[in-house]
Amino acid sequence: MGGTDLAVSALGVRIVLDLELVASRELRQQIRDLWTDATPPAGDAAVRSASLRLSDTVPDPGSTGSRIRQDRTRVDIVSDDFRILASALSSQVTLKAIEARKGELVMLHACGIAEPDGRVTAFVGPSGRGKTTLASRLARRFGYVTDETVGVDAEGRVHPYRKPLSVIESGSHHGDKTQLNSQELGLVPLPAEPLVLGAICLIERDPEHEAAPDVTEVGLAEAITALVPELSYLPALERPLQTLAALIDRVGGVRRIRYQDAEQVVDVVPGLRSRPRSPQLWEALPAESAPRVRSDDVYHRAPADDGISISGVYVFLHGTRVQVVDGVGPLIWDALPADRATITDDVVARIGVPETGDARTLIDQALDDLIDAGIVEAGVHRDDAVAVEESS
Repeated sequence: MGGTDLAVSALGVRIVLDLELVASRELRQQIRDLWTDATPPAGDAAVRSASLRLSDTVPDPGSTGSRIRQDRTRVDIVSDDFRILASALSSQVTLKAIEARKGELVMLHACGIAEPDGRVTAFVGPSGRGKTTLASRLARRFGYVTDETVGVDAEGRVHPYRKPLSVIESGSHHGDKTQLNSQELGLVPLPAEPLVLGAICLIERDPEHEAAPDVTEVGLAEAITALVPELSYLPALERPLQTLAALIDRVGGVRRIRYQDAEQVVDVVPGLRSRPRSPQLWEALPAESAPRVRSDDVYHRAPADDGISISGVYVFLHGTRVQVVDGVGPLIWDALPADRATITDDVVARIGVPETGDARTLIDQALDDLIDAGIVEAGVHRDDAVAVEESS
């Protein structure tokens, strides 16, 4: 690493910032100061690494702004405006880190704070929900882990990402943001104890909520549905839904916190993780359907990235889309592959004839709904039939 290089740590990834093309010594120091909280640990031997090259020399002397050039080995960030350069750098470090850890970590779009014993609470929410504001308040009492991504490995260990915080400048009329490190905001360093995920909390900031923060339990199916859109590269994990469900079990379930002001949440934090590990309430669904039958009258289970059963409710993952199947839907899925008559007979044998309505009509409608949702496939596709003919 050259004398102008700066190494930072993000989610356990060592990212080298090449500052050689930054002509301004003052600008180089500003960048170093900005990332001082993300210095890799002594003796760090991170397997993953990435490189970003910064420049304050804009080819067109009359232009301002930023440009990002990327190839297979390097990303170049060019701007003569420090605020723009700092913001683009923060985004690119994040992208590099999460890309490097795909398939290895559960990466929650969340801010994280750590208690003295190393237990980390992840406050999950989409962009604009107030995660950075929450982090800047809570981390004045608890260790600052991240305001962007909480990365958790299979053993529940948290890999910190102490990036600069993007905050709205005081007096700004346009929502302009600037990057500040934790020392400028008076945030607490990480504890000496190893970081372990202790709680997952969905955040809901409500300006009309004048009472104390309201903390409620979230059922597993609902929690998974809420968390999946806030996860990076979930499908890249092996058995993604099962991995996520096991992580939720590890922390005793997911809670939702409704609050008016971030300051109110400070006193709630210790109680969020004071719960025993949840018993496993789910089971894995078969990864593959039975062999396909060459008949347009026979219905099959559509391929899914993963599936679990939660007290008779089935949850499937297709890419980044979660689908929850309840009612007679799981019974229909269990009966496949089969034709409509066989499906109806099987479901009626298990739950009996409905008190109102015709069983065949009701089950037909439920089957059609599953087909429309892409959970069940009708017959065999032409490509399947061709493959069977070529192999026969």
